[in-house]
Amino acid sequence: MSNHSRIVTPGPGRPRWVAPSTRSELVYLSWGSRDFSKSPIPEHHNPGWSYVVICSGTVRISQGPKERSLGSSECLLAGPGCSYGLRHAKGERCELLVWIFRSAPNHSPLGLGTDLFQTVTLDTETRRFVENLHAQTREEISRVRDFFEPSVIHIRELLDIQIMRSLHGPRKESVQDRRLTLAYDWMLNNLELNDPVRSLCDYLQISQSTLHRLFRDHYSMAPGAVHRRLRVQEAQRLIEEEGWQVKQAAYRLGYHHANDLSRALSRAVADETTSN
Repeated sequence: MSNHSRIVTPGPGRPRWVAPSTRSELVYLSWGSRDFSKSPIPEHHNPGWSYVVICSGTVRISQGPKERSLGSSECLLAGPGCSYGLRHAKGERCELLVWIFRSAPNHSPLGLGTDLFQTVTLDTETRRFVENLHAQTREEISRVRDFFEPSVIHIRELLDIQIMRSLHGPRKESVQDRRLTLAYDWMLNNLELNDPVRSLCDYLQISQSTLHRLFRDHYSMAPGAVHRRLRVQEAQRLIEEEGWQVKQAAYRLGYHHANDLSRALSRAVADETTSN
């Protein structure tokens, strides 16, 4: 088989885009449903670094006598020195997304040379993010004369980061875990607020009911109660470790009056005594 690189387009009518310029960083883009039993992609070398994401179904990747299946949420990365073909058995179909970029990835281990052939499984959240990146790329191809190149380079950078994260294994944190981490850190940096819930919802871009459910499930407390506890703990630290007066700590932490902090400290001591 010849090592001459070429783009092999899908069957008639299938959505695709080929760069009008030989200098464009984005060489080729395609998307949508495929039936490679009717229009198989023969083994060939693409003129760049290929990213093939399977959104649903499966596809068979051929490399000489070898063949393997790529299933939903899997991604194939192939350098220009790596030949491969795509095919289906009768009745098989898939939905896929394809990018071909002219230059090599900037990040190891994605940039290991032109013979790169790597598959990686994307979790649901990552796959949706990648699907959105492809949608953004499709939007950009209608603006080839309007900052197209820097936009494509930026999208490719985000795509590579998602794949790098996936190569390091599945995400260990759920969306809820990350929201809780952000919420907790936000509270620590906004202890002076007397009504934090609305501002925290705005920060996380979630509803108050979602925020309350999140805190009830994790802390068995309302978010306002968690914020008040953190506020009192910081007041105790300032008074006991930093030597602040109650009035100073109350002013620093947004209490209306020093007596408000005194009462909060007394309740905290009483609660601790009761729990012990």
